[in-house]
Amino acid sequence: MKPTADTPAKEIFATAWQDEAPDLGVLKRWLHENTRLGPHRTVPAVPCLIHDTYLDTPDLRILRAGYALRIRRAAGAATASLVEPAPRDGGGERREITQPLAPAREATFFGERGPVVDRLQAICREDELVTLARVRTERRAYRVVHGAHADVGDPAAAGGGPGAEVTLDRSLLTDASGHTHRRSYLNLAVAHAGDPAFRLLADRLRGEYGPRGAKGAAESAAAWAIRAAGVRVDGTRPPGAEAFAEIERAMSVQQAADTVLRRHLASFLWHEPGTRLGDDPERLHDMRVACRRLRAALKLFRPVYPGEEADRLRRRLGDFGRCLGEVRDFDVFIDDVRERSGGLRSLDPAAADPLLLHLERERARARERLREALDSPEFAVLKRDLAGLRPCPLVGPSVGSLPRFAARVVRRARGRVRRLARDLAPDSPAADFHRLRIGIKRLRYSLEFFEDLYGAAAKNLLQGLVDAQDLLGRHQDAQVSVEKLRRIAVEEPAGFNPAGWLALGELMRIHLRRAKKLRRRLPLRMRRLERKRWPALGRAMKRMSTQTGAPASEDTGRELPAATTGQDPAGPPIAVESPLAGVATAPTRKTRGKSVGH
Repeated sequence: MKPTADTPAKEIFATAWQDEAPDLGVLKRWLHENTRLGPHRTVPAVPCLIHDTYLDTPDLRILRAGYALRIRRAAGAATASLVEPAPRDGGGERREITQPLAPAREATFFGERGPVVDRLQAICREDELVTLARVRTERRAYRVVHGAHADVGDPAAAGGGPGAEVTLDRSLLTDASGHTHRRSYLNLAVAHAGDPAFRLLADRLRGEYGPRGAKGAAESAAAWAIRAAGVRVDGTRPPGAEAFAEIERAMSVQQAADTVLRRHLASFLWHEPGTRLGDDPERLHDMRVACRRLRAALKLFRPVYPGEEADRLRRRLGDFGRCLGEVRDFDVFIDDVRERSGGLRSLDPAAADPLLLHLERERARARERLREALDSPEFAVLKRDLAGLRPCPLVGPSVGSLPRFAARVVRRARGRVRRLARDLAPDSPAADFHRLRIGIKRLRYSLEFFEDLYGAAAKNLLQGLVDAQDLLGRHQDAQVSVEKLRRIAVEEPAGFNPAGWLALGELMRIHLRRAKKLRRRLPLRMRRLERKRWPALGRAMKRMSTQTGAPASEDTGRELPAATTGQDPAGPPIAVESPLAGVATAPTRKTRGKSVGH
């Protein structure tokens, strides 16, 4: 079914700023006085009343995918929009995807076809949606048009539409407790490909010549509505779940294992909606990293889990992780080809287009396989089994106190890294560098699990491990790229012209040179780890292991925190339940590169 509204569906990237503005009259006068002369004019629109309804699932799948779902009714028309509540990369750019709704289908808009509904159907059903917030807004808008002699009374003077729009809004929201929240703010949106002069006007409006009544940059309208309604999505834990305690010396090994597993299981589940949607490749990357950490935790804490069950879960996570890795590898490879095709020495960047087209098709097939895996009954069972896994009383030899257990596993992982790095040379086989990368990754994960115990000494060593792993990850990316290009050359897919084959060969040479250069830089990174960072951690582990005190035993340690015992923590302020409650903390967006080696 096609949308029946006159306004077409659209997807835009707009640079927008919102500022608290308690005195909108000051802004009106400023706009009138400062656009009478110069290259721009403001064209006031008819004031309007807007009714926005924000919807999501009880476990906030849409917000977890990076969007807020807004149904807007204004001037007799209705639209559904997916808007990013927060700007991208800390800047002003936000994505907004809008789809018109037929008046007869506003209540059951999943029957429509369009960019919004198609995305929603990938992560939820219509009957799962609940209302998070309702907002009533009085809006006065001004279109900013270009041209010193533009007829401000003629909408056509904008030359196809305004390059910028200024709106002065007064919004009102009543939360579930009956409290009223009000907000007056200025919104300034500049088209992504607009005239730079519009941005200068924006800077002037928001800068030293701007309105005295504005208080400064503020959260977006969607973020304000969600927060005012009492919905908390703050990037520290799943909705409704209590934060986990830090790993402490007095914990038993079982308690530490359960805390670590729940923490990374939450990150794994948190990024599932964004992975299903596929709009932001970093969501898939984060889910893949959480999958790897879950596998590492199951292996490291195997003494306190039923051995066969932990091994079976690791294998199933590995199978699913390969589906994630296949798509991630294509994401990284395609971005790399796009970037490097602009620097081809003797070829036009368009020479790489046949290769990019082939890779896009292969990625689409890989993503379809991932969607099938996400929708499979096996994946649902895997999530259920992971959520139900609990440490058991020790079987076999005692693992000792938590500090001694932690020191043992970290030293063992470090010993393996030293052995792998000892005989490594710049001309060693690529497989040897790959094994060292895996060893460093396992040491990093082991140390991250116990970072709370060792404080600054662990943080310093972890930074060095991240640097070394990043270098080896880029080396592995280069090797994987060479192998992919060689395989394409052997398969000879259709659609390549002579320039395309030449581009493929030049890209292969670029990656080979890149890998060689990275190998020469590795010894210095490894020496820094051994000489400066590891000794400090060794002293911290020794102090922790020899401190006096009576840590809890593995069998009779203190009671597990409520968040790890399956108890249902209190839900969020709105009346919705979260299936993630009691699972773990939500993810944070720390340093994330594009390397597949994270």
